[in-house]
Amino acid sequence: MFMNTSQHSWIFPIILSFLSIILSLTVLLGVFGITQGYAAFEYRSSPVYDVPMPTNLI
Repeated sequence: MFMNTSQHSWIFPIILSFLSIILSLTVLLGVFGITQGYAAFEYRSSPVYDVPMPTNLI
């Protein structure tokens, strides 16, 4: 079924490792962005701390 697997056997581990690295980076960036955005949203929309945001945090 698979012809010439000896010539292309080194491509698949490289592709798999590359995809895993990209996936882990996107997951880390997504989690970081979601947590940062949620913290900023909670800080701005919270009615208890109804003060303007300091300009040095932006």
